[in-house]
Amino acid sequence: MVEINLPIKNTRHKHLKQYSIKAHSYPISSEQVSSLLNYHNHLRLSTSLNKQDEQVIQELETQIDGSLKTFKNAIVKIAGSCALDYTREPSQKQTIKNLKKELKNLYKQEPKSLMIKQAEGKKLTKIQNSILNCFVKATIETLKVSKGKQALKLLLNSRQVYKLLLQHQEDEKNKRNKKEKVLGEKKDKKIQKGKEEEKKNEKEKEKKNGKGKEKENGKEKEKEIEQEKENEKKNENEKEKEIKNKTEKEIEIEIFDEEEEEEEEEEEKEKKKKKKKGVEKEKKIFLVVKKWIEIEPMFEFRGFVKNNNLTAVTQRHTEVCFPELELYAKDISKTIRSFFKSSLQNLDFLSNNKDYIIDFFIYQKNLFDDFKITILGIDSFNKFKNPGLFNWVTDKNVLFGNAKYQFRFRMKPLQNPFEMLSDVWGKNIEKKLIPESVYGNLSKNIIIVVLLILLFIVFLLFILGVF
Repeated sequence: MVEINLPIKNTRHKHLKQYSIKAHSYPISSEQVSSLLNYHNHLRLSTSLNKQDEQVIQELETQIDGSLKTFKNAIVKIAGSCALDYTREPSQKQTIKNLKKELKNLYKQEPKSLMIKQAEGKKLTKIQNSILNCFVKATIETLKVSKGKQALKLLLNSRQVYKLLLQHQEDEKNKRNKKEKVLGEKKDKKIQKGKEEEKKNEKEKEKKNGKGKEKENGKEKEKEIEQEKENEKKNENEKEKEIKNKTEKEIEIEIFDEEEEEEEEEEEKEKKKKKKKGVEKEKKIFLVVKKWIEIEPMFEFRGFVKNNNLTAVTQRHTEVCFPELELYAKDISKTIRSFFKSSLQNLDFLSNNKDYIIDFFIYQKNLFDDFKITILGIDSFNKFKNPGLFNWVTDKNVLFGNAKYQFRFRMKPLQNPFEMLSDVWGKNIEKKLIPESVYGNLSKNIIIVVLLILLFIVFLLFILGVF
């Protein structure tokens, strides 16, 4: 199932199944949201949980376990949010554990070259780039869960998830308050209408009573004057009475029809409101359990679609430079553009929206096979989304389709790539990213190398002094 965050009635489309990862989604009720928020406080602040919250958490865990029976391993997230942000918080202990493993593998592969470069102070950016690559892989590996309990702990340790759930809860409260206000206003209007109708009815009754008295006096006078002419004009009076009765019935029917039309209009309005309420129900928050698939960070990309045309593509993990990507750049760009034209551009539900952002990854089953694409998600086209290696201001013409299509990836490592994560991890980010054991061993080795160099220089000076 492709995660689609667009104004579409049905987000499950058969055509996209072949390009998507298998996933299960569960709607989260308002009661479950409050229990999840309490569980977050329990994990981070050691607050107590009541029995209801415990039951809700257990039910969610069993739901996730049910999906894991088919998936074995999975990624669990809140729909519409970036799962990687959960694992990039400094308080995430599992990320640090995974980072230690990745760094140990890195230093096992080429320990001498890294230590020498670190000691000499040369090509330090490459070392930082490789460490940052380990960090990205560690954050991705942290998302891999095999149990419901593990999934919820990972999910609800995140402050971002807490903020998202809290915002959803506040939005629901605001909606309820608005509904209550609307209902109150409707009740007031109905009461006012009822009072006005009562007044009108009273006035009409008074008028009818006055007319009745006048008619009775007139009839008595007519009887006295026209006694002799009654026999002659009986037929005429009967005809006049029939005509009057018909006209009165027609007037009553017309009034009744007008009331019916007003009622029908009110019913139509209520139906439209119910439809709108149905649309609001579709916007519920969802828990997504997506099958775990090994993805190489180098081959994750983000595409921008404006007016149903692919305008730009960028690598997802912009903080890292992947030197190997340059070898595949042309083939990848061709594959992406041809895939968009053949598989997405002609789809009705996407062509109607015209503007959106698409995330995907590229893979090969075998070395000699063609590249294939799997869609990760489709989101709305707006400036609040991360533009990758593009900029919403300086690259506006490219992103909005007023310039030629561009495919961007990082050609060289950043001079200080850790600055990309400084907002999250704070100062001295290098020491925080590198575990103390690895960092300590590296510093010891550097000191030894420096001492050996100094001893060698002293030895040479001593020999020259002797001669």
